[in-house]
Amino acid sequence: MKPWLFAILRNVCHAEYARRAHAPAGNVEDLPDSAEQVPVWQEAQETPEAQIVRRWDGDTVRRLIAALAEPFRETFVLREIQNLSYREIADVAEVPVGTVMSRLARARAMLRSAWLAEQEQPR
Repeated sequence: MKPWLFAILRNVCHAEYARRAHAPAGNVEDLPDSAEQVPVWQEAQETPEAQIVRRWDGDTVRRLIAALAEPFRETFVLREIQNLSYREIADVAEVPVGTVMSRLARARAMLRSAWLAEQEQPR
């Protein structure tokens, strides 16, 4: 059932993305920043330096994932974030399992090289 729902969600997202491509963009500054939420269970407070590094790393990872070509991004997100099996991803994307494995390996390699290139640049 899960792959079927993801297939529906994928199609809806593609349709919404196509619709929004022609609409004017909103202001990113208006979105709430989830990193500024109060810690749960009275966790130890991070130092300001650690907060900056964590936020920078998170923003960088999101930006690098978003920069992947759509088939690679889709496969990577379904596996690493949604934790779907190769078979479930193959069902959602309507491709063979071998293609899923290939796309995932290539996505990881592209992310690794992009991350290393990003680390070499001065902040």
